[in-house]
Amino acid sequence: VNAEKVAAIVGALCSGSTIAAANSAAVPNNVVMVSPASTSPAVTGIDDNDLVFRTAPSDARQGQVLAQVLKGRGIDSVAVTYINNDYGKGFNDAFAAAYEAAGGSVTGSQAHEDGKADYRAEISALAAGGSEVLVVLAYLDGSGQTIIRQALEEGDFAKFAGGDGMVGQSLVDAIGDQLEWMVATQPGGDIEGAELF
Repeated sequence: VNAEKVAAIVGALCSGSTIAAANSAAVPNNVVMVSPASTSPAVTGIDDNDLVFRTAPSDARQGQVLAQVLKGRGIDSVAVTYINNDYGKGFNDAFAAAYEAAGGSVTGSQAHEDGKADYRAEISALAAGGSEVLVVLAYLDGSGQTIIRQALEEGDFAKFAGGDGMVGQSLVDAIGDQLEWMVATQPGGDIEGAELF
Protein backbone atom coordinates (compact mmCIF):
# COMPACT_ATOMS: atom_id res chain seq x y z
CA VAL A 1 0.00 0.00 0.00
CA ASN A 2 2.70 2.49 0.93
CA ALA A 3 5.45 1.40 -1.47
CA GLU A 4 3.47 0.36 -4.55
CA LYS A 5 0.52 2.76 -4.08
CA VAL A 6 -2.01 0.04 -4.98
CA ALA A 7 -5.57 1.11 -5.73
CA ALA A 8 -7.17 -2.06 -4.36
CA ILE A 9 -6.39 -5.41 -2.78
CA VAL A 10 -8.01 -8.71 -3.73
CA GLY A 11 -7.85 -10.65 -0.50
CA ALA A 12 -7.05 -11.71 2.04
CA LEU A 13 -8.30 -15.28 1.93
CA CYS A 14 -8.90 -15.87 5.62
CA SER A 15 -10.89 -13.74 8.02
CA GLY A 16 -8.11 -13.04 10.52
CA SER A 17 -5.76 -11.83 7.78
CA THR A 18 -8.49 -9.71 6.19
CA ILE A 19 -9.31 -8.02 9.48
CA ALA A 20 -5.64 -7.39 10.27
CA ALA A 21 -4.83 -6.04 6.79
CA ALA A 22 -7.93 -3.85 6.75
CA ASN A 23 -7.19 -2.32 10.14
CA SER A 24 -3.45 -1.84 9.64
CA ALA A 25 -3.11 -1.00 5.95
CA ALA A 26 -6.20 -0.70 3.77
CA VAL A 27 -8.60 1.45 5.81
CA PRO A 28 -5.98 3.93 7.15
CA ASN A 29 -4.72 4.44 3.59
CA ASN A 30 -8.16 4.55 1.88
CA VAL A 31 -7.57 1.36 -0.16
CA VAL A 32 -10.43 -0.94 -1.19
CA MET A 33 -10.24 -4.63 -0.20
CA VAL A 34 -12.34 -7.45 -1.69
CA SER A 35 -12.05 -10.90 -0.12
CA PRO A 36 -13.36 -13.96 -1.96
CA ALA A 37 -13.22 -16.17 1.13
CA SER A 38 -13.29 -14.29 4.46
CA THR A 39 -16.55 -15.47 6.01
CA SER A 40 -16.28 -14.52 9.70
CA PRO A 41 -19.13 -12.31 10.92
CA ALA A 42 -16.40 -10.12 12.47
CA VAL A 43 -15.51 -8.87 8.97
CA THR A 44 -18.94 -7.21 8.87
CA GLY A 45 -18.10 -5.25 12.01
CA ILE A 46 -14.87 -3.67 10.76
CA ASP A 47 -14.97 0.13 10.95
CA ASP A 48 -14.03 0.25 7.28
CA ASN A 49 -15.36 3.52 5.79
CA ASP A 50 -17.08 1.31 3.16
CA LEU A 51 -13.74 0.01 1.86
CA VAL A 52 -13.86 -3.70 2.79
CA PHE A 53 -16.03 -6.14 0.83
CA ARG A 54 -16.40 -9.89 0.40
CA THR A 55 -17.95 -12.03 -2.28
CA ALA A 56 -18.78 -14.99 0.00
CA PRO A 57 -21.64 -14.75 2.50
CA SER A 58 -20.93 -14.38 6.20
CA ASP A 59 -20.84 -17.43 8.43
CA ALA A 60 -23.72 -15.79 10.25
CA ARG A 61 -25.77 -17.13 7.32
CA GLN A 62 -23.86 -20.38 6.87
CA GLY A 63 -24.42 -21.17 10.57
CA GLN A 64 -28.16 -20.73 10.05
CA VAL A 65 -28.15 -22.97 6.99
CA LEU A 66 -26.16 -25.74 8.72
CA ALA A 67 -28.62 -25.62 11.63
CA GLN A 68 -31.57 -25.90 9.21
CA VAL A 69 -29.99 -28.80 7.34
CA LEU A 70 -29.29 -30.79 10.51
CA LYS A 71 -32.74 -30.15 12.00
CA GLY A 72 -34.26 -31.06 8.62
CA ARG A 73 -32.49 -34.42 8.83
CA GLY A 74 -33.97 -35.06 12.27
CA ILE A 75 -30.76 -34.39 14.20
CA ASP A 76 -31.86 -33.02 17.58
CA SER A 77 -28.52 -32.84 19.39
CA VAL A 78 -24.91 -32.25 18.38
CA ALA A 79 -21.50 -31.67 19.89
CA VAL A 80 -19.33 -28.95 18.32
CA THR A 81 -15.60 -28.48 18.00
CA TYR A 82 -14.36 -25.34 16.28
CA ILE A 83 -10.97 -23.96 15.36
CA ASN A 84 -9.89 -21.19 17.71
CA ASN A 85 -9.76 -18.30 15.22
CA ASP A 86 -12.14 -15.69 13.76
CA TYR A 87 -13.63 -18.21 11.30
CA GLY A 88 -14.28 -20.90 13.90
CA LYS A 89 -15.59 -18.61 16.63
CA GLY A 90 -17.95 -16.72 14.34
CA PHE A 91 -19.27 -19.87 12.67
CA ASN A 92 -19.77 -21.60 16.03
CA ASP A 93 -21.67 -18.68 17.53
CA ALA A 94 -23.98 -18.37 14.50
CA PHE A 95 -24.59 -22.11 14.28
CA ALA A 96 -25.27 -22.63 18.00
CA ALA A 97 -27.71 -19.72 18.18
CA ALA A 98 -29.64 -20.89 15.09
CA TYR A 99 -29.62 -24.56 16.08
CA GLU A 100 -30.87 -23.91 19.60
CA ALA A 101 -33.50 -21.46 18.31
CA ALA A 102 -34.75 -24.27 16.05
CA GLY A 103 -35.10 -26.57 19.06
CA GLY A 104 -31.78 -28.39 18.79
CA SER A 105 -29.45 -29.06 21.69
CA VAL A 106 -25.69 -28.46 21.70
CA THR A 107 -24.45 -31.04 24.20
CA GLY A 108 -20.90 -29.68 24.25
CA SER A 109 -18.85 -27.04 22.49
CA GLN A 110 -15.07 -26.66 22.52
CA ALA A 111 -12.54 -24.48 20.75
CA HIS A 112 -9.41 -26.29 19.60
CA GLU A 113 -6.00 -25.20 18.36
CA ASP A 114 -4.94 -26.14 14.85
CA GLY A 115 -1.87 -28.27 14.23
CA LYS A 116 -2.02 -30.62 17.22
CA ALA A 117 -1.22 -34.28 16.67
CA ASP A 118 -3.80 -35.54 19.16
CA TYR A 119 -7.36 -34.36 19.86
CA ARG A 120 -8.56 -37.55 21.56
CA ALA A 121 -9.13 -35.97 25.00
CA GLU A 122 -11.24 -33.17 23.51
CA ILE A 123 -13.22 -35.62 21.36
CA SER A 124 -13.86 -37.92 24.33
CA ALA A 125 -15.13 -35.02 26.43
CA LEU A 126 -17.52 -34.00 23.65
CA ALA A 127 -18.72 -37.60 23.21
CA ALA A 128 -19.60 -37.76 26.91
CA GLY A 129 -22.51 -35.38 26.20
CA GLY A 130 -24.31 -38.19 24.40
CA SER A 131 -24.76 -36.71 20.93
CA GLU A 132 -24.12 -38.98 17.97
CA VAL A 133 -23.15 -36.11 15.61
CA LEU A 134 -19.95 -34.09 15.89
CA VAL A 135 -19.98 -30.73 14.11
CA VAL A 136 -16.41 -29.91 13.04
CA LEU A 137 -15.90 -26.24 12.18
CA ALA A 138 -12.31 -26.32 11.02
CA TYR A 139 -10.19 -26.98 7.91
CA LEU A 140 -10.17 -30.37 6.18
CA ASP A 141 -6.41 -30.41 5.61
CA GLY A 142 -5.68 -29.36 9.18
CA SER A 143 -7.31 -30.09 12.51
CA GLY A 144 -10.63 -31.08 10.94
CA GLN A 145 -9.28 -34.15 9.21
CA THR A 146 -7.34 -35.23 12.29
CA ILE A 147 -10.38 -34.82 14.54
CA ILE A 148 -12.64 -36.89 12.29
CA ARG A 149 -10.02 -39.63 11.87
CA GLN A 150 -9.40 -39.86 15.63
CA ALA A 151 -13.13 -39.76 16.47
CA LEU A 152 -13.66 -42.72 14.15
CA GLU A 153 -10.61 -44.61 15.48
CA GLU A 154 -11.79 -44.24 19.09
CA GLY A 155 -15.44 -44.99 18.25
CA ASP A 156 -16.59 -41.71 19.80
CA PHE A 157 -18.51 -40.46 16.75
CA ALA A 158 -19.54 -41.95 13.41
CA LYS A 159 -21.58 -39.00 12.10
CA PHE A 160 -20.17 -35.58 11.27
CA ALA A 161 -21.20 -32.18 10.00
CA GLY A 162 -19.21 -29.13 9.01
CA GLY A 163 -18.97 -26.03 6.92
CA ASP A 164 -17.09 -24.89 3.86
CA GLY A 165 -13.71 -25.45 5.51
CA MET A 166 -14.44 -29.19 5.61
CA VAL A 167 -15.50 -29.60 1.97
CA GLY A 168 -12.99 -31.29 -0.34
CA GLN A 169 -11.82 -34.53 -1.86
CA SER A 170 -8.75 -34.71 0.37
CA LEU A 171 -10.98 -35.54 3.36
CA VAL A 172 -12.56 -38.45 1.50
CA ASP A 173 -9.14 -39.60 0.29
CA ALA A 174 -7.71 -39.52 3.82
CA ILE A 175 -10.63 -41.14 5.67
CA GLY A 176 -11.97 -43.45 2.95
CA ASP A 177 -14.90 -45.78 3.55
CA GLN A 178 -15.00 -44.96 7.25
CA LEU A 179 -16.57 -41.60 6.40
CA GLU A 180 -20.07 -42.93 5.81
CA TRP A 181 -22.14 -40.02 7.17
CA MET A 182 -21.19 -36.39 6.79
CA VAL A 183 -23.19 -33.27 6.00
CA ALA A 184 -21.47 -30.02 5.05
CA THR A 185 -22.52 -26.61 3.84
CA GLN A 186 -20.69 -24.44 1.38
CA PRO A 187 -21.65 -20.97 0.12
CA GLY A 188 -22.37 -20.75 -3.56
CA GLY A 189 -25.06 -21.18 -6.09
CA ASP A 190 -26.07 -21.30 -9.68
CA ILE A 191 -26.70 -17.64 -10.39
CA GLU A 192 -27.73 -16.26 -13.77
CA GLY A 193 -24.69 -14.68 -15.35
CA ALA A 194 -22.14 -16.48 -13.16
CA GLU A 195 -20.65 -18.43 -16.07
CA LEU A 196 -20.30 -15.27 -18.16
CA PHE A 197 -18.71 -13.45 -15.21
